[in-house]
Amino acid sequence: MQARHVVTAVLIAVFGNQAAAAAQRSLGQPSARPNVVLVMMDDLGYGDLGSYGAPDVRTPNIDRLARAGVRLTDAYANGHVCSPTRAALMSGRYPQRVGIEKALADAADSAVGLPVTGTSLPALLKSNGYATGLVGKWHLGWKREFSPQSHGFDEFFGFLSGAHDYYVGTVIEDTTRVQLSGYLTDEITSRALRFIEKHSTAPFFLEVAYNAVHWPFQPPDRPPTADERRAPRRRLVQLPDDSVVATRADYVKMLERADEGVRRHPGPAHSPVASRPAGRPDIATGRAHHGPHRLDSRGDRYESTGQLPAGWSEHPARTPW
Repeated sequence: MQARHVVTAVLIAVFGNQAAAAAQRSLGQPSARPNVVLVMMDDLGYGDLGSYGAPDVRTPNIDRLARAGVRLTDAYANGHVCSPTRAALMSGRYPQRVGIEKALADAADSAVGLPVTGTSLPALLKSNGYATGLVGKWHLGWKREFSPQSHGFDEFFGFLSGAHDYYVGTVIEDTTRVQLSGYLTDEITSRALRFIEKHSTAPFFLEVAYNAVHWPFQPPDRPPTADERRAPRRRLVQLPDDSVVATRADYVKMLERADEGVRRHPGPAHSPVASRPAGRPDIATGRAHHGPHRLDSRGDRYESTGQLPAGWSEHPARTPW
């Protein structure tokens, strides 16, 4: 498949026909193949960005993407929890067709994952000359046969499960487990920048899959205290009856730190990558992977991840070109 058709298909799948039409106009020459940075936010509510009306959140960098391009107000995910939505994005198919209809659990679903077909989003781009990378959350299988690399990602830094502590634990660098050395949101941003700088002279596709604002609600610059670590609670989960209370303020701080990371990614309105070839455009796109968590700002419209009230999987999405 030609690169222009691959990129157009990707944009249709993720953002719709307006972005795809812009891609067709810009892909006449191979040198014009765009670099694509897809930023995914986890459990982000529709109304939790400044450009979508949030009164208590400052997200100037994500909002800048909306001003520079297309802001989608009726974007729907293919599921109401993590794994089905991500399976649909990677495969371009309904999650039922690839056998992933719920969030994969570490133990119960250890043998389950996204089947390899050779036609996933990163695999198609890789076969057309793109360097491909994923930093952050995968949540589509633990076995090597279901790994990001098996689906066409050249490089991977992140974790395979549905949630991760923001301060401690191990992550995977390609195939090696390494200790987390900083706040996880910042680590994801730093690794994304490293990938961009490494591949600045060739077209690349990078998925930046932040785990923010998924639980546990651990805001930046305030690691859990020893007492909070010892408190009886569900591992990595924070529900309303948890002994460690989560607040809207924690959620907001986590989101704003991810927005600061977006400022450091390349895009039409701001680009730290000065060495990319002249004439090669950038697409910096952003979306939430499904509906919000219970700490979102639109409680009258939504309940929580995994529930199906009106607007069950509506999420914010925007793409400049």
